[in-house]
Amino acid sequence: MKLRTLIIFLWMLFSGVSVFATHQRAGEILYRHIDGLTYEVIVITYTYSESPADRCELEILWGDGNTGILPRINGDAGITPGGIFCEHTGEMVDDLIRKNVYSARHTYASAGDYTISVEDPNRNYGVINIPNSVNIPLYIDTRLLINPFVGINNSPELLLPPIDKGCVEHPFIHNPGAWDPDGDSLSYELVACRGAGGLEIPGYTLPEASESITINEITGDIVWESPVMQGEYNIAFLIKEYRNGQLIGHVTRDMQIIISACDNEAPTINTITDTCIMAGDVLIFTVSASDVDNDNILLTGTGGPMLVDDSPATFPETEGLGFVASEFRWNTNCSHVQKSDWQMFFKATDDSEPINLSDIKTVNIKVVAPPPELFNITPVGNSITIEWLPYECDNAITLDVYRRPGSYNWEPGPCDAGLPSESGYVKVAEVPANNVSLFTDDDNGAGLVHGINYCYRLVAVFADGAESYASNELCTALKKDMPVITHATVESTSATAGETQVMWSMPTEIDYEITPGPFRYNVFRFSSENPDPVLIETYTNLEDTIFTDTDLNTQTVQYEYYIEFLNETPGNEFIIGNTKSAQTPFLSIESSDSRLLLSWSAEVPWVNTKTDIFRYNEATSLWDSLTTVTSSGYTDTALINEQEYCYYIRTRGSYSTPGITTPLLNLSQEACGVPEDNIPPCPVTLFINTNCDIPENRLRWTNPEHECGTQTSSYTIYAAPDQLNDFFPLDSLQHPEDTTYTHAFDGAITGCYFVVAVDEKGNRSEPSNIVCIPHDTCSVYKLPNVFTPNGDGYNDFLTPFPYTSVERVDAEILNRWGQVVFRTDDPNLNWDGRNQSTSKECATGVYFYVIDLHEITLQGVIQRTISGQVHLLRE
Repeated sequence: MKLRTLIIFLWMLFSGVSVFATHQRAGEILYRHIDGLTYEVIVITYTYSESPADRCELEILWGDGNTGILPRINGDAGITPGGIFCEHTGEMVDDLIRKNVYSARHTYASAGDYTISVEDPNRNYGVINIPNSVNIPLYIDTRLLINPFVGINNSPELLLPPIDKGCVEHPFIHNPGAWDPDGDSLSYELVACRGAGGLEIPGYTLPEASESITINEITGDIVWESPVMQGEYNIAFLIKEYRNGQLIGHVTRDMQIIISACDNEAPTINTITDTCIMAGDVLIFTVSASDVDNDNILLTGTGGPMLVDDSPATFPETEGLGFVASEFRWNTNCSHVQKSDWQMFFKATDDSEPINLSDIKTVNIKVVAPPPELFNITPVGNSITIEWLPYECDNAITLDVYRRPGSYNWEPGPCDAGLPSESGYVKVAEVPANNVSLFTDDDNGAGLVHGINYCYRLVAVFADGAESYASNELCTALKKDMPVITHATVESTSATAGETQVMWSMPTEIDYEITPGPFRYNVFRFSSENPDPVLIETYTNLEDTIFTDTDLNTQTVQYEYYIEFLNETPGNEFIIGNTKSAQTPFLSIESSDSRLLLSWSAEVPWVNTKTDIFRYNEATSLWDSLTTVTSSGYTDTALINEQEYCYYIRTRGSYSTPGITTPLLNLSQEACGVPEDNIPPCPVTLFINTNCDIPENRLRWTNPEHECGTQTSSYTIYAAPDQLNDFFPLDSLQHPEDTTYTHAFDGAITGCYFVVAVDEKGNRSEPSNIVCIPHDTCSVYKLPNVFTPNGDGYNDFLTPFPYTSVERVDAEILNRWGQVVFRTDDPNLNWDGRNQSTSKECATGVYFYVIDLHEITLQGVIQRTISGQVHLLRE
């Protein structure tokens, strides 16, 4: 102990560090991209200003295996309290607190993930929640990710210094005032303070509070509700940077909080809640602060809006007795548009003695880009062209084009960037935001659908993913210069003689200068069984718009149709176009217990909104209307198992333009199903108690009839001797109330089990939870330390205490000269005290044993060696 103390003393002596030269209160590491792989790294520390350990420079670990020296760059030249001349001596930011800024540049060899760190041995003396704090270094680090796919990154800047103080039994609040110059999203997390080598400090705890100490992961507000004891405390937290949902870096702030016994109330700030504003508008609001003690108040503000180069916000600092107010004003523009909110931090500090208390309020400001403006929409053939005015934000990257069938009556609110997910709008294209003012939509070459009223909106998107307000909505439909398919319905159900009917609406807006006619319809059919379209009928009269298809397998096949429209002017014959295809509704039925699950599909160009369900009534020989649903499925319940039920469905839909029949009614085939009990019992929950005296495992499980009401007729128990072997069916219990079972593997309690419940139909539940019993659940193999082979019938043999899960042993017993007097592979040993080689009684004394145990464990048979000594007594 004396030697260790001497070594520590000599280290302190020759490293120039005074035992009492403590000074570090807080610190953080920031960085700024310069060019290429070069970064400027800034270390900011807050120290006790009178400490002789004040430093002109700091050593830093760059995170790439190299170290460097950072000179202090703030403050005037002068002599430090330790008597050393520095070109810069820092600057005072509070009574006895010095702010020190150290900076240097470093060029990394390549892209990578680097942890930049600083370790200073001079953490403050007497920190309550850090045991022996004077001997615990201050460690801070920052993560720098250099990744070309992420882009250039700068760390957040921390605008509010860690100099806030508090009073016992009064709430303490701090916010680092973090601002990210790249517009990345930030989140906050309390972490343990760290010491030497970046390891967590043994015994470190958060400061004691009557209620709690928390950090708001979104705003960064640290609130310590009612500190209970005065003194100095340290906390640490991370400011984490996210870009496009990916964590790309963090900054650690380790800071000290001074709590005093004082009779003072902190000022209270009153201001607006979070707000949104359109870029180009002016945001104005008032911030006020009051103090119930009528102390003098200093009201300040800082944040990203005040630090931007282009049109920064203003908030004049103000001071007054008992009440102060100031006006925040920001003339926003397109350069302020970003995905994450801007944050303003307002701080009110009183001048009470001995502790100045503060209140901090954070206001989140979302700047949303103005909406693009559509001014024209024109149908052209099977496409639609939209046009818009030049977009006013030249820093936008793309304009996203959205489309939906039918109008969506909606206007964005102040914070509604982009389009709501429930709007039904789908993005169909993105185009450059600048130098492009129109887009032609032909559904990626497939052509749009005649009869649909298409509506469009635009959203501008910026480099970081920020979206503008959505544009105004413009709607139109294609000209009806093509037939529009309206029906694909099943007329009769049969495997060989089924019929379907196809209908379409004739074209009414033909441009006879382009297509003078005459005209022809070609009707095509295809299916999943025959995917190649087959021409099945031709019409030359425009008013012929109904076709009946016969001799089909409508029982199991879903058919699909489309109409080809041709111009047959002599010498100028060509295909004008095709309608979209339409499927006949197809009904599927799945059996379940006392119910049938109906589902259907029908890919059609119109919009089906409702479905009527019909069931055949055996008593009346009529089809009863069961219900009407808006989904694509229905469950018919309260049915009789093993009895057949038959159904068909009728879809109801429409196009969204006038001139087409509505509603469009189409029938499915008739389909039948038989409900049957195919629902298994719910899984049981298995419990096991081990009786070490016998030994055996007592299994017990829950009854599904009691737990979830499902019937059970038997249980199958599965077992495995360990976790390496497969489970096998161990036994079956044939009564639902038999929920216990006793078992052991040849005297070994080790093993794994699960149980499956089975109902009278043979439906099997999911396996229960697996329960494994380890070999050391009962007493491990152990020998007594004495036995008396004297023939009195008591303790005449050396045997182990009761044990389980030992397959065999390799045991040797030796005398004090190392000679083997007994050897066996029987786990019970049963040594009678005789030399096994000579059969003579061994002398009284101490004997030694070495036993290789082959234990049955969950990982199989594993050898373990034990050794010890036993006393042989004959008296």
